[in-house]
Amino acid sequence: MAAIAEAHVRRALALAERGWGRVSPNPLVGAVVVRDGEVVGEGWHEGPGTDHAEVAALRNEADAQRAGADALRASAESLRAEAEAQAGELQRRIDELEGQAAQHDERVRRAQQKIKADERLREKTRKALAMVLQILEDRPGGDGGSAPPAAP
Repeated sequence: MAAIAEAHVRRALALAERGWGRVSPNPLVGAVVVRDGEVVGEGWHEGPGTDHAEVAALRNEADAQRAGADALRASAESLRAEAEAQAGELQRRIDELEGQAAQHDERVRRAQQKIKADERLREKTRKALAMVLQILEDRPGGDGGSAPPAAP
């Protein structure tokens, strides 16, 4: 921890040197704002009539926070736009699948109608064959015509 604090003090001294030759009669002052061991703001006294180093460092931190907030807002907007685009694509796919399902349902309906028509045709054919067999059985000889007729 002491090494980290010493590094921050050294950074503040380096920042103070940026005011060299411009701050007289004020002293050279640098400031570092540290949060959770991380530098979040830096500043130095730039000369008479300007902000103190500490104020400059806090403004630097505030600017960084605003930039961070702006970046977060931009990320959120980007995510929102991407989500909306994906939702649009998803809706397009849903519509496409619903259309395909409707076409499939129509094909199934037509197939069922054909099966019913085929069943009706089979029933008519079965009745016609039964009638033909009955006619053949009713013929003289009554054997359905399987034996040749007797010679006269």
